[in-house]
Amino acid sequence: MTVAYVDNEIFKVSIIPHTGEETILLKKKCGDTVNLECDVIGKYVEKLLRLPKKEESKKTSISDIASTAGISKAMVFHYFGTKKELYLYLVNTCVDSISTEVVEKFDDSITDLFDRILHTSKLELALMEKHPNIPSFIQSAYFEI
Repeated sequence: MTVAYVDNEIFKVSIIPHTGEETILLKKKCGDTVNLECDVIGKYVEKLLRLPKKEESKKTSISDIASTAGISKAMVFHYFGTKKELYLYLVNTCVDSISTEVVEKFDDSITDLFDRILHTSKLELALMEKHPNIPSFIQSAYFEI
């Protein structure tokens, strides 16, 4: 489980398949009490987003992924099962993170079309500066899965 969004009173999380299968977390409803522990995978996400790009004909191996994250291949398989599940988790984490920031920072009081285009463009540039690895990771993930 990775915390994807935090506010004063709420937070959103991304759940890896292993956590969903091995816990009752997916059965919890909004407002239910949960016991949170340190996320082993979360600290590796940023490293994994920096996976070196491969040529389209060459795929990234589990060994490359484990080496980049600084973990063993066995740990990758233990938590994700397959490389596809790992990439889907990372893509979903990226989407959750960016979506949350867009919703937070988008000013829907702007009604003029050109002002809205300008505001959206500035927001997009700011997000790309803040998360420079996400666009290239999403592109490489397309060829990996």
